[in-house]
Amino acid sequence: MHEGRKGSRADDTSTLKKHIHKYVHKDTLRYVKPSFPDGGAKALRGWNHLELAHMLLPLQYTATQSLLDDINDNKLKITEHDWPRFLYPDGRIFDLDNEFEDLFRGHLLLRVMKHIYTGHSTWNQGPGHQVGKSSHAQKMGMTSVTSRAIAYAAVQARFAICSSQDWGADDRDFSNEEFFWQVVEIIDDEEDNATINYFNEKLYKPVGGCGPKKSAAERTKEQRKRARTTVPY
Repeated sequence: MHEGRKGSRADDTSTLKKHIHKYVHKDTLRYVKPSFPDGGAKALRGWNHLELAHMLLPLQYTATQSLLDDINDNKLKITEHDWPRFLYPDGRIFDLDNEFEDLFRGHLLLRVMKHIYTGHSTWNQGPGHQVGKSSHAQKMGMTSVTSRAIAYAAVQARFAICSSQDWGADDRDFSNEEFFWQVVEIIDDEEDNATINYFNEKLYKPVGGCGPKKSAAERTKEQRKRARTTVPY
């Protein structure tokens, strides 16, 4: 079982490395510039790429070459305690007093969730869409997302756009493991399960599939029966 999970993780990492460039910008017609190899070394990603660094930075920072130089020179430390911008919707403005609003609603995270759990061909499709063989979620019997599933996707998303080559290693001052557990803790602490519900709505078809379970004839009979038994005013 451990080897199976390890193999699945490696597959997710490998395919995301190849496809992540399509998921970065909200506008699907906009290309990441400069482009970077979809295989091999990741040296041109992360803090060495302005557009990818923009997604890695917390909301309060703007990606400039001088800022990236400070990060690469260890003058500025970005840690797992700093929520990366890709966790938020495009254009979200930093608000020190309300950092939870819109957290985990970023388009990059959603696309990575779809890539992992419903297949990479579904990244820009509606809920429940899949092509060909059973999705990863179906194979796991996952009928609802979990906090750990979201946290795993968040770690995979960050790893795909950073320059780190080794999954088990930290990215400078950023601990992937601590980041994972912080995401889990925040989502588990929600009283209304808003984040879980959000991803369920985005990944799965509504109950009943493409239409109501009952036929039109059955619904008509029930409606007539209710009409006959309704007491008039």
